[in-house]
Amino acid sequence: FTEWADVDIAIDYAREHGVEDVVLFGWSMGGAICLQTMRRARNRRLIRAMVLDGPAADWLDLMQYHTRINKIPLRLGALGVSMISQPALNIFTGLQEPIEMDTLSWTKHAGDITVPTLILHSMDDTFVPAYSSQKLAERSPLVDFVPFEGATHTREWNVDPRRWFDAVTSWLPAHLS
Repeated sequence: FTEWADVDIAIDYAREHGVEDVVLFGWSMGGAICLQTMRRARNRRLIRAMVLDGPAADWLDLMQYHTRINKIPLRLGALGVSMISQPALNIFTGLQEPIEMDTLSWTKHAGDITVPTLILHSMDDTFVPAYSSQKLAERSPLVDFVPFEGATHTREWNVDPRRWFDAVTSWLPAHLS
């Protein structure tokens, strides 16, 4: 939830070495980090595009999904969200600042996407289901969605490397011009 600041520092390093444009690639949680970087980093103006593979595009949906499949009472899941969202409870979480869970729900904030984004996501991903990625692409004109079949979480390339490679290499140049 705070790793976007590390990416911002990495972009500082790249800038110091002559980089003027950045394309962020992120898998799973890395996809969520890329989205946060695009929104919050001081270097966000250098980000030209993002490629996300099986991203955690909506943390509220994802937490509800895992609450259901693990048969955890819904109230207990809600308590967990409340604990990480409330400043007064940071003594229990160890977090310096509360996490604004709503800001990690990109399906609700699709209008905040500011750069072309390609999402590759398997419809058979049972760890981070593709429905949030698909919904995000439906709600943002800047997001393109390429569904895969038969891949577990972030294994799209493993199942069909040619299709993954072709999707990225045909999409990226068209969105950097």
